[in-house]
Amino acid sequence: MRAPTFAPCALAVAAVLCTSWDVRAAPPMTSCAQVLGYFKLPVSSNLFARQIALEQAVSVVSQANPPCPDWLTEWALWSYADTLDRYSQTFPSGVAQSWTTKATGAYESYLTWLANMDERTRDDMIATLLKTNPSAADFAAKKRRWLQTRVGNSIVSLGALYVRNAGQAKLLVSYARLAEAAPVAAFPNEAVLEWHKWLKAQLDFQTEKSRGQIKGLIESRVECAAAWRAFSTFLDGFVAQNPSVKDDWKATREDLRAWLAR
Repeated sequence: MRAPTFAPCALAVAAVLCTSWDVRAAPPMTSCAQVLGYFKLPVSSNLFARQIALEQAVSVVSQANPPCPDWLTEWALWSYADTLDRYSQTFPSGVAQSWTTKATGAYESYLTWLANMDERTRDDMIATLLKTNPSAADFAAKKRRWLQTRVGNSIVSLGALYVRNAGQAKLLVSYARLAEAAPVAAFPNEAVLEWHKWLKAQLDFQTEKSRGQIKGLIESRVECAAAWRAFSTFLDGFVAQNPSVKDDWKATREDLRAWLAR
């Protein structure tokens, strides 16, 4: 992949892009051991160079035979998505779309991979990353914190990327899919609030609709009813695991039970 060509740094619109483009090639990676070796190197401050290297790392861990350890695959997939996200934010909004789209795809791949793991395998991986044991007395608490930070922040970042690309409808589909497959504990309240915000803005995603308008859309539009039903099902489980926010969602849950019962 070539480095993009930009206008001279003297142009104000390109000032944010005027970083060093001295792209030092990472050591070639064709094996899991070489991917691990890359992660042991000092982290490059050049985000463009780093995303190139991490794209190579992701290719290796995705195709390795025998497979790379799950903890190494997680490290590569997450690092690639995070780096693309941060790199996309160095561009003015008018020229960032290709990078935000790429970052969105990387987060989707990471979160889908994680959601598709069976719980025991995921627990073993998390325990390895946290240097503990699934049988440890404090593992459940440590696991929950890891899910809320590492995975939860990724879910929030994914939503923000969709919004930056005016992809709110895709955000609703993605969050509903992840809510069905990923652990409920992975969803921070911030992501749930964002999900709720854009559900209330259907179908034009320009303004928040009134309760009466939302009720009408649920009754008249199959896709709106399905989107709200997915959220309602998730919300019941989310509140059960997070009783501290029960009162915050009480009115919404009561409305949804009434509207979706029809």
